[in-house]
Amino acid sequence: RGVEHLTVLISTLGRNDEAFAIIEWPRPFPQPWAQTRPSEGGFIVELNDGFVLPGNQYPCTRRAYRVRPGDYPLPDENDPRYQTPAYPAGEMASFTAMAGAELLWAWLTTATLPSGIAVTMRHFGAKQRQHFGGGDL
Repeated sequence: RGVEHLTVLISTLGRNDEAFAIIEWPRPFPQPWAQTRPSEGGFIVELNDGFVLPGNQYPCTRRAYRVRPGDYPLPDENDPRYQTPAYPAGEMASFTAMAGAELLWAWLTTATLPSGIAVTMRHFGAKQRQHFGGGDL
């Protein structure tokens, strides 16, 4: 219904839940969609703009960061929490429920990124980044 309602829904996501909550706007495909899940210190937000990797059938998402394009930190692949919800997203990729809802709402209603937000696939490991080519937007 709006940002406030989305904030409430996001804030109820379980802290130990490894699944993403997917948010779609009821429009014909392709449509912008997004997903979020808890991460240590807040929520990560991933956005989809219809980007389909070569050889894949379905679009994939890119993680949102509060940085300029290209200023994303690389993950520590040696951390045992890597690629689990316990892996800290870091301050740049961690959003409060309200900030995440505002970002999701802006994306779903306008398909544009707010000022100061960029997205990438650099949170993946080196092998996956090579496959994705960074996926910066």
